[in-house]
Amino acid sequence: MVLKMETSTSPTINSTSSKLCIVISGPTLNEAREQVHKACPKADVIEFRLDQFQFSQHYAIESLKASSTVPVIFTLRKRSQGGEFTGDEQERLDQILRFATLEPDYFDLEYDVNEDFYEELVSVSPNTQIISSFHDFSGAPIELKPVLEVMKQLPASIYKISTMANSTLDALKMLRFVKENAKRGTRIVGICMGEHGHSTRILGPIFGSEIIYATLSDGLKTAPGQLTADDLVNCYGYKKINKETSILGLIGDPVKKSPSHGTHNFVIKHLGINAIYLKFLVAPRDLHDFLEVAKRLDFKGLSVTMPLKEYVKKELSEPSKDAETIGAINTLKFSHKTLEGFNTDGKGALDAIEEVTNVKEKTIVLLGAGGAAKAIAWVAKERGANLVILNRSIVKAEELGKQVDARYGALSEFSDFAAEGYDILINCTSLGMFSDQPKLPIDCGEMLDEKVVMDIIPGHEPTQFIEEAKKKRCVTIQGNDMLMLQAVEQFKIWFNNTLPTDKLKEAFKEAFQIN
Repeated sequence: MVLKMETSTSPTINSTSSKLCIVISGPTLNEAREQVHKACPKADVIEFRLDQFQFSQHYAIESLKASSTVPVIFTLRKRSQGGEFTGDEQERLDQILRFATLEPDYFDLEYDVNEDFYEELVSVSPNTQIISSFHDFSGAPIELKPVLEVMKQLPASIYKISTMANSTLDALKMLRFVKENAKRGTRIVGICMGEHGHSTRILGPIFGSEIIYATLSDGLKTAPGQLTADDLVNCYGYKKINKETSILGLIGDPVKKSPSHGTHNFVIKHLGINAIYLKFLVAPRDLHDFLEVAKRLDFKGLSVTMPLKEYVKKELSEPSKDAETIGAINTLKFSHKTLEGFNTDGKGALDAIEEVTNVKEKTIVLLGAGGAAKAIAWVAKERGANLVILNRSIVKAEELGKQVDARYGALSEFSDFAAEGYDILINCTSLGMFSDQPKLPIDCGEMLDEKVVMDIIPGHEPTQFIEEAKKKRCVTIQGNDMLMLQAVEQFKIWFNNTLPTDKLKEAFKEAFQIN
C-alpha cells in the first residue's frame, strides 16, 4: 500500500533551515503551562512529551496546545523507543488517535507502526504532519542507510534518527549522513545521544537537520546529552548558524575542562565571524577516521591538545616546518581537502613573557620536555634565549636539549641549576592540572627570588606553582595568558590573517577575563 500525505495548511517548519524545538515534559499541568510560557519566546517549535505528562485529559492537552504561539509536536513515546508510557501498545495507539483529533501541527510516530494504523491516523488528522522516528539506545554500531530505507516505507514529512554515540566519530558520521540525505531532498533529523553526540545537536543547522531539540534547563532533559536552549543560543550562537558557518574546534582527550568553547565563541560573536567552535573528545585510535570525516564535512580548523599533538603529524597532507622542527602540532587548518599543521604554543608563551621582559640572551629554565615544552624551546631559541631543559626522564630532556642546543638535566637537579642562576622559569609539565596528581614539579623553596615565572596550565585561579612563585616576589604569568595569545595566532592562521590582531587580543582578554 502506498499512502499519500495530505498537503498541510497548519503552521510548518521551514524546510530550508533548522528550527529550535524545546521539549515540554511537565509532568504536572501547571508545570507544563509554565514551560510553554517560557519556551515559546525562545523556540521555533515545541514538543509535548505526552508520555511524561501526569495528566491526559483531552481538555487539558487542548488548552495547553492553544497556549502555544509556535507550532506544536505531539509525542507519546513507548518504552522500547525511550519513552515513559506505561500502558500496553493498544492503549497507546488508542490514545494517539484521541490526541490526534486535537490536530497538532506534527505528530512524532515510531517508524514501526503498521500501515493500517498510520492510515487511520492520517484520516483522523489530515493536516497533521508526521515525524517518523527511530531510536537506538544500545550503543551498538548501526548502519544508518538501511534504517532510513525501512523508515521510508511510510511516507512521513520528516524522518528522525536518534542513536547512542560511542565516540565523537559516531557523531560526525551522523552529521555526514544528514548532509548527504538533506542534499537529496529528504527532510531529516539526525541526533547522536550521549556526551559524544553534542556536535549533532549544535552543528545540525549547517548540514540540514530539520529540527534541533533542546530543553529549558538541565533538570528537564528527556534524552541523554540534550543541551539547554540557552546553551545553544548564548554559547554557540545557534540563531546565527547557517550552511556557510565555518566549523572550528578542539580535539584531544580529555577536553571536558577546557574553557575554549566559551572563550572562542565569545570572540567569534564579538568580532561578528560566521563560525562556531566546539570541543571534540577524540582518542588517538579514532584520530585518522575523525579527520577524514572532518575533511568531508568541510571543517575549517582545529586546535589540538594532549595526547594528539604528536599523533597528528602523520595526518598532514605534507610535512610542515613546525612538524619537522618542533615535532608537535597544536593547530590544524583544512584547505581544499588537505590538512596543514602549525604550532602556536611557543609563540603564545614567548609573546606573553615578552610583554613582561625581553628574552634575548636571558636564561630560561623549562620544566618538562613534552609537546608544549618543545614548542616553547624552539621559539625561545629563535629569539636568542639560553635554555636549560629539566625533565623527570632525563632521556627526554637530553633529546630536546640536543635539538635546541640547550643544557639539560633531571627535575631532581633543579637546585643545582638554580644555584647557577636563571632569569625565567617555565612549568611545562601537567603537574597541578589534575587533582589526583602531585601539584608541583620541583621543590619551590629552591625558586630564586624576583624572577619571571610562568605556568602554562590554564585557568582563572593561580596554580600552586604560581602561588609559590608569588611568595618569592616573582613576576608571574598564568597559563591563560599563553592560551589567549596562542589562540590569537590560531585565528590568524584559520582566517588567512584577515582578522585584526589588536581586536582579537582585546576580545580574548575579555573572554579570558585577563586585566
